[in-house]
Amino acid sequence: MKDSGNKDRIVRLRVSGAERDMFEAKAANYGGISAMIRDAVAHYDDTLMKRRIESMNLLYPLISKHEADLNRIGNNLNQVAHYCNVLAENGEYEMRYVTTAIEPILHQLLSLNSDIAATEHKIFTRIFSEKPV
Repeated sequence: MKDSGNKDRIVRLRVSGAERDMFEAKAANYGGISAMIRDAVAHYDDTLMKRRIESMNLLYPLISKHEADLNRIGNNLNQVAHYCNVLAENGEYEMRYVTTAIEPILHQLLSLNSDIAATEHKIFTRIFSEKPV
């Protein structure tokens, strides 16, 4: 922003004593608080906030998908537990079944959960990153 000459407008700002001290300390290199604030406003870039809002909008479908995936995982585990109980009631429960049928399913579920967590981490990193992505 180009300096327009006379500064004949006044903008009032309420701050605490600690904030006033911080302003004065930071303004030492600017020649005054007004100059520092003008410079800060001139260089403020709202793209960071826009990117955070866009990223937050990405969260809703992700959270919905995560919830659906967790419900599916819960249903699958309930089915496995029910089947194991049926086998145990009939005296047919074998450890071989656990290692050949249940463990692979549990590994798939853990992998799915890890993928979801990694995706969430990427989104949260993008939301809260101070640098443009």
